[in-house]
Amino acid sequence: TNNNKIALRHNHNKELKLYYDHYYHGYTVMKHQGPLIEPYLDNLYQTFNKALNQYTKVFVFRVDLRLPNDPIIDYKSDTKIITRFIESLKAKIKHNRLIAKLHGNYHDTELRYVWVKEASQDGGVHYHFVSFVNGNAFRAMGDFDSESSNMFNRVQSAWSSALGIYDFQSSGLVNVSGQWLIHSQNYYERYGESNAVFYAASYLCKAATKNYGDGSKWFGCSRL
Repeated sequence: TNNNKIALRHNHNKELKLYYDHYYHGYTVMKHQGPLIEPYLDNLYQTFNKALNQYTKVFVFRVDLRLPNDPIIDYKSDTKIITRFIESLKAKIKHNRLIAKLHGNYHDTELRYVWVKEASQDGGVHYHFVSFVNGNAFRAMGDFDSESSNMFNRVQSAWSSALGIYDFQSSGLVNVSGQWLIHSQNYYERYGESNAVFYAASYLCKAATKNYGDGSKWFGCSRL
């Protein structure tokens, strides 16, 4: 490739270095939608590895979060939605672990995550969220149509809370696009299965669909 023709920085945010390789620290990354943003990849890598090093099993899920089409409320301009979602989800997970502890299940978890905001083709925005939790505490999203206390319902309820709507009104706004349970002490799973996870999660790091001109955050992660 002629290096003179490669953009080294994001054209809307010159502080962000672009990444063109097919691998990042040995993990395969998603390249078919153009270059990735290197600082985002680094945050993803560190967040994932902290979870792999802390827990014998890691449950990873990726969800896509959409905004309601409301002619009155301008959800797109509300830059605090993702923060409220994360705080609500943390509270729901903490509550679940307190109940589990009463029943003798002592597996606690941190909520590690990476999120990104993307511009939609219709001029709106949507969010992608990848979470890494203790796989001994949670191992699946659960039945999407169930009324029971499962991870999918926690995520959907947290998104409803962030939007200020009832749970039934958020039907269709939360889509699970992947879930994995990794046995992190098993060499094959740590480097085989986790490669599939990193590949799927690297989608969040793509340079396309990010409009930095509005002054809001387009990427975030749990504290490293």
